[in-house]
Amino acid sequence: EYYEVIRKPIDLHRIHQKILTGNYDSLESMLLDVTMMFDNAMLFNEPDSVLYKVSTIHPLSSVSGHSKDY
Repeated sequence: EYYEVIRKPIDLHRIHQKILTGNYDSLESMLLDVTMMFDNAMLFNEPDSVLYKVSTIHPLSSVSGHSKDY
């Protein structure tokens, strides 16, 4: 079900691997992946869940809008 809802899954392991292999060309591109990870968590999880609530703490998360095409 997760992969039906989330079109571009990303997690800390993938972000770490991209850092180690030099796949990020800038800090901004890495921050976009981190932001997508938190946005995905808010999109998939219920608002009263711990994962959703923790994701809203991230300063770059888009708490108010989940219409991103992830």
